[in-house]
Amino acid sequence: MKKSSFIIIILLLFTSIAFSQIEIKFKEFPKGKLNGNDLWKFDAKNTGNENLNTIFTLTVVYNDTLLYESSTKSMPISSGENINIDLKFEDPPLKNWYGNIKKGMIIRDNDFLIGNYKICMTAYAVNEKNQPEKNKSYGNTCVNHTVENYENDAVIDIKVKKPENAKLFTTDLWNFTANNKSKSKQHVEVYCKLKFNGQDMFEGTSRPFSLQPVETKDISYKINEAVNSLFLMEKLRDNILKTGEFPPGEYNLCLTIRSEWSKKEFGNNCIDQTVQEEKKDK
Repeated sequence: MKKSSFIIIILLLFTSIAFSQIEIKFKEFPKGKLNGNDLWKFDAKNTGNENLNTIFTLTVVYNDTLLYESSTKSMPISSGENINIDLKFEDPPLKNWYGNIKKGMIIRDNDFLIGNYKICMTAYAVNEKNQPEKNKSYGNTCVNHTVENYENDAVIDIKVKKPENAKLFTTDLWNFTANNKSKSKQHVEVYCKLKFNGQDMFEGTSRPFSLQPVETKDISYKINEAVNSLFLMEKLRDNILKTGEFPPGEYNLCLTIRSEWSKKEFGNNCIDQTVQEEKKDK
């Protein structure tokens, strides 16, 4: 083959690839917020002369650290065709979380954490395993987005429900009402501290939950539902867990509601409770 013919073939191949590209445009993200379902809303147009089979891959970088990547199934897009993609966060079949980022909160409510994000969508060719061919891209787009500090305006009240009948059960430790007075959704947990006759007896943290703007919730957790818990008086622990009841004495129970992520404290409430010794029949 002559050198000139070889160059022409290369140019034709390059031209074909160059014009077989996919233009991607995200829908506008909500200001100061980011929900998982916002990520898979975009338009894609095949501006080239060839019909393509492609896989769309999303990458999310959080504060300069790769956080998340997911990909769709392969999908055809004809020459000149413009398609609208509108998927839920959980829809794409291929997903990967990276690093030590606390992802539980994101998965639970699909709300992304406070911070700076770089969000990219790439259209890849499809390999023989029906996966994205990472070295052959048809086009991509990236946007920077900031989730504002929704905790700045957080005003949350918590009120411990006082046990009745001069008793204290393990089910009383996380039995409370939480009231979010702020205009933003808040992701929180409740830290419990219990004193027995003036000494630290128990501490632990509830499993996390969310409060919608101006929402009030009545919540009760069992002790075994705590994310972590620690009896500081080990001699009393086994009997308390066995019976579910605390021994006679003077108790001070304090609950603090705080950010699940930053641990910023929003409010607290304490009660005193006297557990009387049962009188035995003569």
